Amino acid sequence: MPEGSIKELLSQASLAFTGTVQAAGESSVEGVTADERTVVVQVDDVLHGAAGVGLPTQSKVTVQLADDLRPLRVGEEATFFANGWLYGEDLAVTEVGRAPFE
Repeated sequence: MPEGSIKELLSQASLAFTGTVQAAGESSVEGVTADERTVVVQVDDVLHGAAGVGLPTQSKVTVQLADDLRPLRVGEEATFFANGWLYGEDLAVTEVGRAPFE
């Protein structure tokens, strides 16, 4: 992915993190109805975080995948660019973009 694309994604996203999909079609956040575009991701590394949003490594985040990107399977790794959606005991985010994990 070209560097310009990463800068553009960072300008659209309040969070950027690398992670591994732990569950597909599931949610770890009460009140989020899961569908085929919902995954639970374990955070491996936080690259960019919004002030006041705690996103510790090894935590679980529910990600509503972007409609224009392919769904992910359990075990796949990626760098996620996302915005906060629901905050509770766990965090749910909406994906604005994704980069392959390197």
